[in-house]
Order: sequence, then structure tokens, then C-alpha cells
Amino acid sequence: MASIRLNNVSSFKDRHGKTRWRFRKKGFKQVSLPGQPGETNFMEAYKLALAGKPIKLTIGKDRVIPGSVGALIVRYLRSVEYQRLAPSTQKTYRRIFGNFKKKYGRMPLKGLERKHIKKIMSDMGNTPGAADSLLRRLKMLMGFALDEGMITIDPTLRLKGYNLQTDGFRVWTEDEIAQFKKAYPSGSRERLALALLLCTAARGSDVARLGRQHIKDGKIRITAQKTKTTVTLPVLPELQKEIAAAPANHLTFLVTAYGKPFSIKGFQQWFAKKARQAGIKPELQEDGHVRDCTAHGLRKSAATRLANAGCTDRQIMAVTGHQTVKALSLYTASRDQEIDAEKAIQRLNRNKPNG
Repeated sequence: MASIRLNNVSSFKDRHGKTRWRFRKKGFKQVSLPGQPGETNFMEAYKLALAGKPIKLTIGKDRVIPGSVGALIVRYLRSVEYQRLAPSTQKTYRRIFGNFKKKYGRMPLKGLERKHIKKIMSDMGNTPGAADSLLRRLKMLMGFALDEGMITIDPTLRLKGYNLQTDGFRVWTEDEIAQFKKAYPSGSRERLALALLLCTAARGSDVARLGRQHIKDGKIRITAQKTKTTVTLPVLPELQKEIAAAPANHLTFLVTAYGKPFSIKGFQQWFAKKARQAGIKPELQEDGHVRDCTAHGLRKSAATRLANAGCTDRQIMAVTGHQTVKALSLYTASRDQEIDAEKAIQRLNRNKPNG
């Protein structure tokens, strides 16, 4: 069975033949890690080791009980299904399941019933979005448990959450894009980041890894870290201008103030901060959430531009890398609504009652 891959962690056999784990990194003290990858104690110890801090955890705190909810979670985190997920998705799942395991990990899996899930959802009424997210993950987890023969009845079957409809990331308006350009002149890191995001419609996680090695014959090749989908796009003049003005002595187009490549989270935070510094303020969206302009919002803006230019869904998907029209519709819904409404009003005007 596959194991979770963590930097600076290796396994070894102790004198009893049992597999154990240790943290080894140059300049750091070698330490043994308790339990198994994916378990709460293990991940907490790993974080402490990375920070160079002593590991002081309660023995037995995270001991997994066979047949428990915690045992199912540990089994899933070691599964092939989990290993196939993108690193960013794995991180999200570890957080969600880790929190769930802390509260309910010792509960017998076969004793987990529909009423228990409904009670958990009810207790999360103050955070309905988080409740819906947890329910989606639990449905997937119970499907895995069925496949593994750990349960025979799915307690989440046909169970519905709050089903909130959200707009997701905020789409940048053309005025906000112009405002950002006004704040950061051509040739700046900020302007290059804007061009990369807007001219490729790529995710921030992919833009942060792009460099000159990804361009050949006037086209840029992008493989999405999340979906592994590869798209090849012509380099637009706006993007070519910013690339030409950028230093050519780094592996990636975008680097930190210290000349190092951005981490994914670091780039997203840096870009959102630059948007705020450009005077682009958070706004209350129609779904009731207050949102900043972010790197991912420009991906939606790029898709909107393609839609407004009259591109078909298939053509837009060829640029954005979306694999289904349903996923793309989250990006083009406002365009489709506006076009349909205009057609409806035109039809109404053509068929006005006499008088």
C-alpha cells in the first residue's frame, strides 16, 4: 500500500522488524517520528521537526483503534486514491480529516449512523460552508470504506447539506485590471504576474512555477499541478512584452525579493497584498461573502474575456484546461446569463402586444 510522501522523512526496520519513521535533514537533529504518516501525532511531530523544535507528545494520544473512524481515515491517507490527488488537495484533505479524527476518531466505524452525521452537520450550523465541505469529504470517505469492505451501509447516502450557492473567487472587473496596471508599470514583477495570470488563464499554483523553459516557438506549455492537464497556448504580445522586460537569470519568471522562487501559498499571498496596495479593496459579493481580488480571480476574468469574445465552451476549455463544461460554467455563468437575458428582452420587444 502506498505511503504519504514527506520531505526529509524515511522509513526503517527496527530490531523487531517493525517499520518506523525518522526525520533527517542537514543541519537538523535526527529524530524518530511516532505512529504512522497521516496520523495526528505523526504530523504534529513532523511539523515540530521541520521547525527545529523538540518533540514532546503524549504517548498513546493518537493510537488508532482497529475498526474505528480513525482507522478508516489512516487507511485512506495511505491509499492509492489519496496518492493520486494533487499535493494541494492532499493538504486540504489531511486538514479536514485530521480535525474530524480528533473529535470522532475513536468512534466505532460500524456504529457511525446517519443520525450522527446529521447531528454533526447541525452543530456546524454557524459555518454552513465548512459543513457542506466536510459532508462531501465524508461521502467520499464512506465510499472508500464500502470498497474496502469496512462497512456495508453508507451513513451519508442521500444525506444533504446546506447546499450553499457561492460565487467562489471574485472576478476582477476591467476597471480593477486597469487600476492594477496603473499602480505597477510595465517591467515590474507585479505587472509580469498580472500578464502571466491574465494571458494564460492558469492557476496561481501553476504561474508560480513557469519559466522560460516552458516557452518554445512562440508558445507556452503549462501542465496543471492540480489536474495534470497540459495546455499549449500562443504567447500574447502583452505577455511577451513583460517577459522580455524581466530578468533572465532565474529558473522561474517570478521570484521573491530574495531572488528565490515563490511557494504556491507565498505567491498567492504576495499577489493579493499587491492588489490591496494598488487600492483594490475587498467587496461584498452577491453570495454574502467579502472577498479580495486574488490571483485565481484573474483566471475567472480571463475565462470571462474569452466568453465575451464569443468563444465556444470547447475553445475556452482548450485554454483554461477545464475537463467538463459543468466546471467551466462556474466561470462563464455571468456571461451566459447576460446573453440569455438580452435575447429574452429582444424577443419580448419584437412581440409586444398592440397598443
